[in-house]
Amino acid sequence: MIDHDPQPLDVISDALLRKKGIALSSEELLRRKGIDMSVAEIFELVLRQVAELPDVEERTRPELPERQTRERLRALGITFEPFEGENDPLASTIAAYSDVLAASLSTAEAARIMGVNASRVRQLLTASPARLYGIKPDARSSWRIPRFQFDTSGVIRGLDRVLAVLDTALHPLEVVTWFESPCPDLVVDDDKPVSPIQWLRAGYRVDDVVEIARRLS
Repeated sequence: MIDHDPQPLDVISDALLRKKGIALSSEELLRRKGIDMSVAEIFELVLRQVAELPDVEERTRPELPERQTRERLRALGITFEPFEGENDPLASTIAAYSDVLAASLSTAEAARIMGVNASRVRQLLTASPARLYGIKPDARSSWRIPRFQFDTSGVIRGLDRVLAVLDTALHPLEVVTWFESPCPDLVVDDDKPVSPIQWLRAGYRVDDVVEIARRLS
């Protein structure tokens, strides 16, 4: 991460929390929510994502963002029409992606859950195919590992088989949303659709999720 003087950001963040009636400091709030990042690190992640947005005068160009990415994100209910205001879908997408990064685990945190060392976690992340799903926002960033992959005993059973067939071109926001969203093809006894990760966590057939994942593109 880039070196920051965190004090000004902490002061501003704490003041904003007090205005919302929250007595905790920003760092205390982050720890309570299970986010092992500083205010400065979260601010940097957001800035990096904002830097990837097209300029205002470019937002009507059909090639921005790249067409396949737009189509995939549209499947999640995200649109890319020019819009002025606080509900701008581009800004919402950036915010959602930043939330995923901020709530994800570091390699050290994942290692503690799995009972291995951090180097083993990195091996799983970089295996071909990957046996653990991780996100690197850019070459300078550390791995961020979405929490959905773990239960109290470690990595969810069958996850590596699903990752082996998952399209590596999928956007991280797409991957996390798909794993955590109810799927009409995965129905439990009460006819209620569950998410792929709920299905795996409950011990149902891994092959069912693998086949669905194979069709994603």
